[in-house]
Amino acid sequence: MDDFDPLELNYVHITSTTYGTWLPGDKRGFVSRLPSGEIHNVVGTEYAQDIPSMRQSAVAKMTAPPVFLTPEHAKILLEEWKATAAISNWELCAVSVMSNHFHIAAITPKRFVKADMLRIIKANGSKALNLHFCAAQYESPVITGENGGLSPAARNDTAILASSDNCRRKWWTSSGSVRFANDKRHFESIIRYVTNQENPLLIWENTSSGG
Repeated sequence: MDDFDPLELNYVHITSTTYGTWLPGDKRGFVSRLPSGEIHNVVGTEYAQDIPSMRQSAVAKMTAPPVFLTPEHAKILLEEWKATAAISNWELCAVSVMSNHFHIAAITPKRFVKADMLRIIKANGSKALNLHFCAAQYESPVITGENGGLSPAARNDTAILASSDNCRRKWWTSSGSVRFANDKRHFESIIRYVTNQENPLLIWENTSSGG
């Protein structure tokens, strides 16, 4: 990242939590829309936090147990997100995966809006996890490509049925956060934040990005 070009590129911090582990109203902070309609999702501002009524409402709406990721999940997610970045012409700068959430620092073309980026990352991550953990449901057992990534055949397969505890469709909360960096120094601080998480399952930084 030698130059900072916000007119042509997005410099973003993408994050989301796993299903049921970090609910709206959580005292640790959250970015879900408040009853007033506000959403605290601007770089440099504090997250909303500790609204018990919101958390109680979210718990009541849960339809499955909470999801906690493992190191194996984290490895699969990283390989999928690398492939996603390559296909979408993104520059993946850093990734951290914890048991209940993830952080990504990336540079994307300007045509991608917040909702696009979050949807792509979560949907492709879910698909990769389902493909790996639902392998027994496929006629062909060969679903991995080079370096643990998905083969083209597996990537295109949409006939996934989540029918067991380890084979599920709902991995993430319905929301998440995409924050834009204001300048190069700010984006560099985002990368440092992503790569300095406590108790990570996986930390990865793109050392060839020039950042």
